[in-house]
Amino acid sequence: MQNITVNYAAGAADLALDLFSRAVADEELAAAVGALDGAALSGSVRKGRELFVEIAHPLIVRQERGFRRDANGELYIWNHYFEKRHDAPPGVGLRSFKTQVEGARQLGVKRIELWAAGDYNDRSYNGYYTWARFGFDAPLTTADRILLPAELAGASTVNEIIDLGGNGWWKRHGSARKMVFHLAENSSMMRVFRNYLNKKGIRDE
Repeated sequence: MQNITVNYAAGAADLALDLFSRAVADEELAAAVGALDGAALSGSVRKGRELFVEIAHPLIVRQERGFRRDANGELYIWNHYFEKRHDAPPGVGLRSFKTQVEGARQLGVKRIELWAAGDYNDRSYNGYYTWARFGFDAPLTTADRILLPAELAGASTVNEIIDLGGNGWWKRHGSARKMVFHLAENSSMMRVFRNYLNKKGIRDE
């Protein structure tokens, strides 16, 4: 990564050292949050145990990420918010997330979680659809399964809907919910994401 700056508020650098169990270079941290070249990162402590990172960039309106450890001690990231500028070139969100996946895996992060907002009738947010295409997964609700057409019958997760070619159905009938992306090499989330990259003609390096 190029031209990255990182500033830590009081206590944030110590929390980072504790969370990662080693000193982390600015470029490593930037990659794990999906920062673009030239971004400025600000790290602070939130709720005592979350390393909250705000990412400023000319193409981004708002981007926020949080590093946490769960009850089992596993390191994970909560993607709080992402909004690109309306005049940003296509693919900015995908480029950011691809960087994040690669960077987070290098740091030993086990998963990425988020709240995927929006639905077909709420066009102010499209996270429920965009994150699903990127590979984020969640169980289908009973209400979801009732609406499944024959070609998607038997699907029980969002990943399975996407695998079966149900992007259009999910766009029309999907809704906001918590989603997760497990970073293990053999996870269904990684498979869906790589399939998406292939369709876009992007190499997964």
